[in-house]
Amino acid sequence: MGAGQSTKPKELSSKIAKDLASATHFSEDEINRFYNHFCELAAADVDDGRITFTEFLTALNLKDSLFAKRIFQLFDKDNNQNISFEELIHGMSVFSAAGTAAEKIDFSFRIYDLDGNGYID
Repeated sequence: MGAGQSTKPKELSSKIAKDLASATHFSEDEINRFYNHFCELAAADVDDGRITFTEFLTALNLKDSLFAKRIFQLFDKDNNQNISFEELIHGMSVFSAAGTAAEKIDFSFRIYDLDGNGYID
């Protein structure tokens, strides 16, 4: 964890878990398990409850590349240069077994639509 300290993650509220379960392809139980891993990951570099790009690369064992940056940017819906738990769950939902082919195709397209104009230039 950050600065060599280990702290127990704050518990996720049942309302947030229910809201995320109804908006994604995950169950409340899956969301709670994800939350525990998220808290560990978010504390790896800077213990701020959010995932930085560096923490994202480490978690996925990726090298810094345009591809990794685009995935990070697509998860980071509010464009604040880090990923909240809610952003992570929404992004990961696309890759779940229950994610639809249309969702996966749309996400894949947006990786290469660098300027967001609906075209791959």
